[in-house]
Amino acid sequence: LTDILEAIYHVVDNDLADVINMSFGSYSESKSEYLAIKSAKQNNIICVAAAGNENTSQKHYPSELLTKQHFGRTPQTFSPKTRTP
Repeated sequence: LTDILEAIYHVVDNDLADVINMSFGSYSESKSEYLAIKSAKQNNIICVAAAGNENTSQKHYPSELLTKQHFGRTPQTFSPKTRTP
């Protein structure tokens, strides 16, 4: 977690990105992680986080700290429909 927090604050403090993509997570809430993401959002940095790959209703962090648009993997049986104009 320390490396993640340092990376977020490094991006914020040095104005290095418009988007932070967080393709990791856990089921443990962290106040430090919350504050780092809050700092990024207050500096107009968009934060995106994976919602996990398990089929569970358990809260997943850091995605739970963001807006309620969570993204996870799709089932292997998923077959997208073809769009027609």
